[in-house]
Amino acid sequence: MKLATRMHPPGDNEDLRCVMNSATLILGERDAVLVDTFTTIEQNERPIGWIRQHGRKLAHIYCLHGHLDHIYGIGQLLKAFPGGRP
Repeated sequence: MKLATRMHPPGDNEDLRCVMNSATLILGERDAVLVDTFTTIEQNERPIGWIRQHGRKLAHIYCLHGHLDHIYGIGQLLKAFPGGRP
């Protein structure tokens, strides 16, 4: 599993390297809004693919709170959609 960031808990405790989280993708007529991001690059590719598949642009990324598992993917999403605003 490749994380969307290099930051992860120190040590070899595998339990601390995987965090379950969810994100919500809202598609409008022209734009998309993502609520929270995922932890891994592979997981963040899914909403990127959905947004592209439906011909939308990512307008905003809302993070419900500042825990890292909710914000890891911001850089990856902004690279895919440079006009998006976190």
